[in-house]
Amino acid sequence: MLPLDARRSLSPQPPGTVSVLGKRRGGGVESGPPVRTERLPAKTLLYRSVARNSGPSSSLDADGGASCVLPALDASDVFALAVPSPSEGMRVCEYVLQRAVPVLRSAEPVSEEVVRHHGCEGWRSACGGHVLLLSPATVLVLADDNKQAGVAQAFLTDMLFRNGLRS
Repeated sequence: MLPLDARRSLSPQPPGTVSVLGKRRGGGVESGPPVRTERLPAKTLLYRSVARNSGPSSSLDADGGASCVLPALDASDVFALAVPSPSEGMRVCEYVLQRAVPVLRSAEPVSEEVVRHHGCEGWRSACGGHVLLLSPATVLVLADDNKQAGVAQAFLTDMLFRNGLRS
């Protein structure tokens, strides 16, 4: 067996690299929080809370009620994978993923550049409860604009399909 000094001379390292447990790492490269990639499956339900009178204006509609316009989806919106607890003056909106979405999973939110570098479209918290998407409008569809506990939203196609099976 060769002495340790002889083995090091057989595998020259470029200047500025450091060997950690036999793996070369660039000296100037900073490693961020550890991340891993995963996929959120299609049809995953995501939730967000919005103010009841949110939107471009809090004007009254033709029936005299408050406007029910939802604010547009934005890349800064954080979605929950579980229904948030109801609070006064807030409503819960339920969204459905239209296709599988690759996301980075880490303890801390990562920058958009890091997400795109890994070929992902969003970030998921280490606990798994929160999701942030880079372009949510392209992958999410609104399923229920006022989610309530114990009440399931039914789509017209689902109702027609169920009625067709009964007859």
